[in-house]
Amino acid sequence: MSNQPAETTAQGSAEERAKRAWAHFANREYESALVEFREALTADAHLLDAVYGFAMTLRYKGESEKAIKAFEQVVKMIEEGAVKDANRVEMLERLARSHIRHLKQAAS
Repeated sequence: MSNQPAETTAQGSAEERAKRAWAHFANREYESALVEFREALTADAHLLDAVYGFAMTLRYKGESEKAIKAFEQVVKMIEEGAVKDANRVEMLERLARSHIRHLKQAAS
């Protein structure tokens, strides 16, 4: 049995799943990526990289409405202070807002 607290173990599991999900995404294995991102978010709903990856995967699958909601969740998490690194905050927020804008424009 691990000496790590369950929270740490779950976090590690979430991060590992998110890494696997990003590998699937890079290989254009979008269904597998979605499964792994969902599992990562089940383990840690506040793992921003998994939320962003989930949104990106939905976008690439053509599920625009779901992708917009997921990108909006990224922006909300950033606004609530989920990321402490100022450079990363700025980059992720710009990217998420850009995706939202493009998806909404494409839908209209």
